[in-house]
Amino acid sequence: MTFQDFAINMLSSATFSSLVTGILAFLGRDWISQRLKNSIKHEYDSKLATHKANLDAANQVAIAQLKFDIEKEASINLAARLSFAEGQKAAMDRRIEAVNKIWIDILKTKGLMFMQLQLLDVLTEQELDNEKLPEILKAPDLTDTFKKEMDNIKLEGIELQRPYVGEYIFSQAYLYQSVIIRIATLIVLSQINPQKIKWFKDAGTRNLLTAALSETEMKEFDALKFGKINWFKNKMEEKILQSFQKLITGEIFGDEAIKHANKILSEIAKNKKNPDTIDPRK
Repeated sequence: MTFQDFAINMLSSATFSSLVTGILAFLGRDWISQRLKNSIKHEYDSKLATHKANLDAANQVAIAQLKFDIEKEASINLAARLSFAEGQKAAMDRRIEAVNKIWIDILKTKGLMFMQLQLLDVLTEQELDNEKLPEILKAPDLTDTFKKEMDNIKLEGIELQRPYVGEYIFSQAYLYQSVIIRIATLIVLSQINPQKIKWFKDAGTRNLLTAALSETEMKEFDALKFGKINWFKNKMEEKILQSFQKLITGEIFGDEAIKHANKILSEIAKNKKNPDTIDPRK
């Protein structure tokens, strides 16, 4: 049998046909499987790309919205801060204006009967007992001088600034004015009652001083042989200026300061009601 005959027999046999069919089936199944996998992968990649694109687009929208919201909130906050700053600036300008007006009133009060008070301040207690006191302290027109100079002092001036500077500064300035006016009043009244010239022994004056000064400061005041008026002026002006500084720099006056202010104002109120004391503001 030749090889050609053998090959023809093999090709025509059922076994060979089954083998070829099996091989073709295997190859076809593998091809179909690969095509199916490729098709699925393509579809998956396509959907994944679409989903990713959608996510990117959504993210961009979300980012844009977030950026818009942040910018909007920042704009609102900026406007609020600017408005607050303007309000604070206006309030501070008003406080500074009030401080300036109070200080002007303090200086006017400081100049009340300046010559008489300066002369009185260089005399010791023993010298005040001298019947030969300088004529300037016994001048018959002393009352007229007092009235004329009082016309230059606006007693309501400090009161009008009270809402802008607070109770503590108001009480300090109000007491300063009360004590100086009271001393001047006592000088005038000393023409009738010579003992009034010793203003530092006057009960009403001492009550006011005790309300404003510490125990140590009162001891220092009492220890002075003369110069008590200028000592009081300097001490209270120092306290008032320190309070001005705190107000302008935005420091908060604590509870102790408020209690002190209430003590001062309470003493001033008592002084007005006490028939045994002089109230120069009536």
